Amino acid sequence: MAEYVLSVVEGVIANVMSLAVELIESVRVFKDELNTLLDSSTKIQALLRAEKRQKNDIVMSIWLLKLKDISLDWKTDSFIDGSEVVGRGDDVLEIVNLLIGAKNQQDIPVIPIVGMAGLGRTITAKLVYNHELVKKHFDVRMWVCVSEDFDVERILREILEVLNNCSIGLENKNAILYHLQKKLKGKRYLLILDDVWIENSEKWDSLRRSLLGINQNHGNNIIVTTRSDNVAQIMETSLRHKLEKLSEDEYPEKDLCGDVIRCKMHDLVHDLAISISKGETLHLEGNLWDGIDESHIRRLSLISGGHTTHAIPLSKDGMGRLHTVFLNHVDLGDKLLKFKCVRGLSLCGSCIKELPEYIGKLRHFRLLHIKNTYIKLIPNSVTMLYNLLALVIRNCRFLKELPKDLRNLIKLRHIDIDISNWNIMKLPPNMGRLTCLQTLSFLDIGQDIGGRIEELGCLRQLGGELSIYNLEHVRDKEEAKTANLAEKPKLHKLGFHWRRGRAREGNNNDEDVLEGLQPHPNLKSLKINHFNGEKFPSWLLGSDNIRGGLLLFNHLLEICLSCCKKCEKIPTLGHLPSLKVLEIREMDNVRCIGTEFYSSYNGEGSSNSRGGSGSTVLFPALEKLILESMHNLVKWNGVTEPTAKIGMMFPRLGSLTDLSIRDCADLGSILPHEHVWPFCPSLRSLSICDCHKLSTLPDALHNLQCLEKFQVNLTMHVKEPIEYPTPLAVSTPGTNKGATVEPFFRKAQN
Repeated sequence: MAEYVLSVVEGVIANVMSLAVELIESVRVFKDELNTLLDSSTKIQALLRAEKRQKNDIVMSIWLLKLKDISLDWKTDSFIDGSEVVGRGDDVLEIVNLLIGAKNQQDIPVIPIVGMAGLGRTITAKLVYNHELVKKHFDVRMWVCVSEDFDVERILREILEVLNNCSIGLENKNAILYHLQKKLKGKRYLLILDDVWIENSEKWDSLRRSLLGINQNHGNNIIVTTRSDNVAQIMETSLRHKLEKLSEDEYPEKDLCGDVIRCKMHDLVHDLAISISKGETLHLEGNLWDGIDESHIRRLSLISGGHTTHAIPLSKDGMGRLHTVFLNHVDLGDKLLKFKCVRGLSLCGSCIKELPEYIGKLRHFRLLHIKNTYIKLIPNSVTMLYNLLALVIRNCRFLKELPKDLRNLIKLRHIDIDISNWNIMKLPPNMGRLTCLQTLSFLDIGQDIGGRIEELGCLRQLGGELSIYNLEHVRDKEEAKTANLAEKPKLHKLGFHWRRGRAREGNNNDEDVLEGLQPHPNLKSLKINHFNGEKFPSWLLGSDNIRGGLLLFNHLLEICLSCCKKCEKIPTLGHLPSLKVLEIREMDNVRCIGTEFYSSYNGEGSSNSRGGSGSTVLFPALEKLILESMHNLVKWNGVTEPTAKIGMMFPRLGSLTDLSIRDCADLGSILPHEHVWPFCPSLRSLSICDCHKLSTLPDALHNLQCLEKFQVNLTMHVKEPIEYPTPLAVSTPGTNKGATVEPFFRKAQN
């Protein structure tokens, strides 16, 4: 039995451990909880392997029996929330087409879905089973989880139970076959046999003959999921479908900069994790908590209607064993003091209006998570939580500032605060003392000691995203350098913000300050807002940011320039080899986008942005380009001499899918050269709105064969309608519903 448990469960346990290790790296705030899962998984593996050595140990036997019950209780069903599934769309479509397009056969077609553990065989089968085309094509669909026990009578009985929507007491095989024949007479069915292990051809032949005897209609199909190629070889009549490992782009889901934003645990691993933890987790709603076995409770979740809860359903000993508490619309008031051993506390709900002063006595806290509360003040006693590792605050709009002695929490690693209302959130002084900080979502710069930009210099472990506000308080380049941003390789997203609406006259040191804020070459996202300099820093410009023949910012994926109202030129950005998103807004002094936007004329560039002929390809990776509220922009030119003479190719925007030009009232021409637009073969969305002087669309728009969405002002005209071979969604913002766009487009003739 030990071999069986090890083979069935140990592989899944390994997946849990692997997943926990991966998530610990990417979801740092919840590291303690994930470490707990990893620790539990390690202990279970040890218990499984101990069976051979301790067969006579009664206590060990009880544990092993419980674990075996978990593995044997795993029975899949056909239900799924497709919106939560990432990837496998191509696999599903291929199998659906096989089912619907199957030719009439004497035997029942069998399609095996084969793949190693964790690749999503069952999920793929569920998506096929619930596909709308499959529902329409088959009169009846049936799902049976086979697993290790390939008992023909049991499988037939479960098929009948699916058809009857209830359990049946039939034990005789002939009786089962008789009822199945009546149920399936004249109907075309799809049968899913999930998780098949048996490699016994005789048992499969017995089931196949029974199914043929029940119903010989053409068009019936069977799908089998298995991890074994031998099983597939025994059962298949059609080509087997082999699942490959999902690409990094499919799973887990990541944002532009590669950070994990969504990740779904495999269904079996999820079930195992729930099974392992269900004896340690208590989830209660309202006041329904009678008959609780609290002996192993480590996590408590309370949900209420917003009223004060008068009792906690645990004894003093039970409270002492709790590690994590989630309070959703529950205000426990003074009863929070009873959680003396709790390591993680999550508070959510508008009924929570304050944190009690005595919260500082809960010295074991590692995580404090506050969300959607009406808390106005976090008491300074929180700064006595010397073991606190993470402070997370979300949507607490009444909270004005953090405790003044926050600097005392020297173990703190993560301060994660949303900054939608950053202008009323004040960080305490001397943040530089928190030298273990790995996450700091924003910092507002002041002029007093302890609040200056030099506080960032000591935070050498900072990573992720950081927005720096009130940069007008930084005196000069040398003070800006004290932030030491160039030595922070884990800081991938940076935002530089000056105060909106400050006086433009007088001493303007913005250029000097931004020059001193040079980031590390690993930077992936850069945002600059309300910068009042006339030119951008040398470390961003193409002519000066080559060091030893290599570009400083080969990893830069996103640039957003907003309200840089004194700049007369957009910086040279065409040389950036990885740039995918470029957004430029409210640069009022820019009148022309010219050659300097693409190149600095010197012919230099990164090796990975070279064209096949040796020419430098400009904007080789750009996917999204936005020009918005450029009120004095008159024209946008393409690449012209002398750039073309020195081997610069016009931006061959083969990756560009989204181009938006909005609220540019003086713009009279867009890339007038006809050779430009053919270099945008992938463009799917084009928006040209509120550009009142732009009266003519370029004729070369005919070449945009992938265009799916087009927003346009009706004040424009074209010499002749533009033909498109595929349907095009056209909208005209700001016009009446009945306005016509027929002069612009016509369907191409076949």
